[in-house]
Amino acid sequence: WQALDTLADDHALRLYKQAFEILVEDRFDPARALLARGLAATGSTPALDHEMRKLLASLPAS
Repeated sequence: WQALDTLADDHALRLYKQAFEILVEDRFDPARALLARGLAATGSTPALDHEMRKLLASLPAS
């Protein structure tokens, strides 16, 4: 998990990790933004991106 912090700031996996860290605090708007940035970034896989899209769609509206 900590190894993801060594990735570039705009790497999809690092952004997804940051989104999960924020989600545990129920901070949905910043998590939503990080997930969207992750989906626009490089470094992920189609399967993981699909799961992140499902997560993004399931977040409560702000």
